[in-house]
Amino acid sequence: IDAATELRKEADDLLADYRERLAEARGQADEIISRAQKAAEAREREAREAAEKKREELLEQTRRDIEAETRRAIQDLRREVADLTVKATEAVTRKSLTTEDQRQLVQDAISELDFSALSGASESN
Repeated sequence: IDAATELRKEADDLLADYRERLAEARGQADEIISRAQKAAEAREREAREAAEKKREELLEQTRRDIEAETRRAIQDLRREVADLTVKATEAVTRKSLTTEDQRQLVQDAISELDFSALSGASESN
């Protein structure tokens, strides 16, 4: 009976030791899972922030491109108006205009045009 009692005590001690180790292992597993979740959340947050930053950069570049293209289009329109004004005046008057006449006609024609709607009111006449 003493041997059985001794064996029973050893078995209980072993079981307690295994339970303690199992609890430690579960605690470590929970800690590893928690750290992994935090790391995943941090990576997800960083990816979202990087994507948002890239989106903002692309939007800003698009705005700059649109503004530059609008300015180019307005300049092209002004040149075209100037050419058409000179040609129309020459056709109507049936004479060639001097450089000064051309310059004055172009200035007058351009000053009468309203380019502010095309440039978003950021460009002056």
